[in-house]
Amino acid sequence: IFPDLTAWEAALSEATASLDRIPPCREMIGKSAASLRGALDTIYDVMQKVELVYVYAFLRSSENQGDSVSQDMTGRATRLYMTMRAQVAFLDPEILAVDHDTMLAWLDEDCLKPYRHIISDTLRAGKFVLDEQRETMLANLSDAAGTASNAYDMLSSVDMKFPNVHDENGNEVPL
Repeated sequence: IFPDLTAWEAALSEATASLDRIPPCREMIGKSAASLRGALDTIYDVMQKVELVYVYAFLRSSENQGDSVSQDMTGRATRLYMTMRAQVAFLDPEILAVDHDTMLAWLDEDCLKPYRHIISDTLRAGKFVLDEQRETMLANLSDAAGTASNAYDMLSSVDMKFPNVHDENGNEVPL
């Protein structure tokens, strides 16, 4: 995905800068099918940049959970991902705020064809979508919710060296 750490750092910087493109999308969602398409194109472009950096960091860390450079990359990528998730928390509530019949009519327009399934899923799950404030809170808490699992993974996946011990016969053996 990236030939070296420098390329990953550049992609991380680009993904971080691209987050500034998300807030203006909020105003575009309820105007028309074409403006919704523009907002979704922008949001999904940013998400792709962030997720590429995030996935690469996790793949690299899976090579060696004890590598401090990979741990740092994973931490930075996770923070970026959580920031992005919090910034797009408005998306589903804003889609659901559009009049249902209007949204169904928009879904028939060709410009939304690439997003029909995603928008339809959002409409179907509407009763489970929280307001923006609560969706943002959940996005911000998702990293903390995985702390125990992350700690377990780190401790169970790292090759740890323990000192030798003496067995019942007094022989020194690896632990």
